[in-house]
Amino acid sequence: MSILGVKYAILLGFMIGLFNLIPYLGAIIAVVIAGLITLLTGGIYQAIWMLVVVIILQQIDANIINPKIIGNSLQISPILIIFSVTIIGSYFGIMGMFLAVPIVAIIKLMISDFIKYKENTKQEET
Repeated sequence: MSILGVKYAILLGFMIGLFNLIPYLGAIIAVVIAGLITLLTGGIYQAIWMLVVVIILQQIDANIINPKIIGNSLQISPILIIFSVTIIGSYFGIMGMFLAVPIVAIIKLMISDFIKYKENTKQEET
């Protein structure tokens, strides 16, 4: 955004990065807010260019980089992530949206460990 001459580029970039931690919805909300601020401070053409560049970068990040890193390491279904962000976010607000994926990952890990423990105890009994 600094290359495009957007005012408050560092602040907007930090906000987009912070909101990008919220799966699926965070990036959309941040880009809309950044687009509105750029529209008010730099005009329509600068806002359009900023939106095009940021959306292209967001798509590369969301469709190529994140699934490889997060999806493979956590092995959580995208539907479960969306559901958890929506439900936990509705009860606990923005902080809940940030913590939804780690909470669900911990719960999934605990359930898998419990199932493995039960299977091992059944095998030892027989």
